[in-house]
Amino acid sequence: MERGTKMLAFGKQELEAVLEEKRDQLLFFYTPMCGGCQVAREMIELVLKGEAGLQIAEIDLNYIPDYASQFEIESVPALVAIRNGELIAKRYEINNVMDVFEFTSKFA
Repeated sequence: MERGTKMLAFGKQELEAVLEEKRDQLLFFYTPMCGGCQVAREMIELVLKGEAGLQIAEIDLNYIPDYASQFEIESVPALVAIRNGELIAKRYEINNVMDVFEFTSKFA
């Protein structure tokens, strides 16, 4: 992925493929009407601009209610790390760019 690349857009099929193929993936769960999600997206995009090779997929939580329950997503925005197709970490507080950078550097 090149510098300045935006987040990947994932739906249910793309998420299912990550889980079935036991891939690693960073995910950003949001809802369109969430103001905090919009601010978090901007911070994530800043990190993506500076980190070549970093991939984060965004998923509208409204379209995957089954996975919201399975992953125990309690609120949005949420950053999630999937490793070998399994959820290994979640972060709800995305207050600044460093929050995003710290999370992604641990799990990317």
